[in-house]
Amino acid sequence: MHATRFLGSMVIAALACAPGSAAAADMAMRGSLPTVSASESTSMNWGGFYGGIHVGAGATNFDLQSAARSEARQALNGTIFMPQASSTGTTTATPADQLIRVERAARNSALLGGFVGYQWQFDDAVIGLEGDYTNLLSNKQGTGAFSTAWTGYTESSTVTSWIRQYGNVSTTLRDYGTLRGRAGWATGRFMPFVTAGIAFGRGDVSVTYNREIQRVDSTTNAVIS
Repeated sequence: MHATRFLGSMVIAALACAPGSAAAADMAMRGSLPTVSASESTSMNWGGFYGGIHVGAGATNFDLQSAARSEARQALNGTIFMPQASSTGTTTATPADQLIRVERAARNSALLGGFVGYQWQFDDAVIGLEGDYTNLLSNKQGTGAFSTAWTGYTESSTVTSWIRQYGNVSTTLRDYGTLRGRAGWATGRFMPFVTAGIAFGRGDVSVTYNREIQRVDSTTNAVIS
């Protein structure tokens, strides 16, 4: 703003000092100045490339229980420990995987990443495409352990099968990114917009699942196998 005022002062001084009468110079100067509306003076061009980096902190909530239960379902599929719903909609016992309880692991991490995008402007309408990438610098892993009590499942009128489950689960998130489209409406230096897209990430899930099973004669309480 200061540079603009200084340039304007220099132009006015040059015109005032030009050969000819002062009145004529003053009339020419007034006639040559354009009229600028308030909307034109505040218009912005939102089109083009943009990019940058971001640094910050975030929180990651690792769902360890879902990973452990998924492993149990695969290991016990087709056995009496995973009873199916009957025709009446009831089950004879709780599926064994539902007995597993693992606390979620919450981790706070430092984040570093970047973003880049391009926007097209059509009058006041602005559309664009943006992508970003973020790397977790610390606390990338959540771990937990689980152990269930002995639980009996009726195998027949004389045999009950008992199961105990235990193990460890670990989930790692290394980095993630997003690819989004955006649409906005420019109002001078302010542009509200909406955005939607897809997110992706890299990570690992490791589950150590163990089980112990005993078949017991219900009449004698003797272990069969």
